Amino acid sequence: MLPERRNHARSNVPIAVTFLYGQFSTQGASKDISKKGLCLEIPFRRMQLSLHEHLHKKVSLEIDNAVVEGDICWFTLEESRYFIGICIDKQDRTKWKKIIQNHKDCSMKSTPGLAHA
Repeated sequence: MLPERRNHARSNVPIAVTFLYGQFSTQGASKDISKKGLCLEIPFRRMQLSLHEHLHKKVSLEIDNAVVEGDICWFTLEESRYFIGICIDKQDRTKWKKIIQNHKDCSMKSTPGLAHA
């Protein structure tokens, strides 16, 4: 088994995300999140950008009526979906932490059976 290369633990918390780049926007969802970023899942047909040309470029993410900015750090195409690694900008990390904490709290409240474990 290969050693883990990630610097921060990931949590599987689905969050609806609007991906914004210039005039282009599309809907996606987080595959997993960490304190410094997320893996965004977007269906292939919705992505009208060449991600190779936009690697390491600034993007905006709209989540819960808040906007955070970050960079496209990596991407993969698997079957009919893009998985895009977004590194959240340092100045937006406090806002990002509040967003992910709200979603983690909601997912804990809505997960049946956890109170009985």
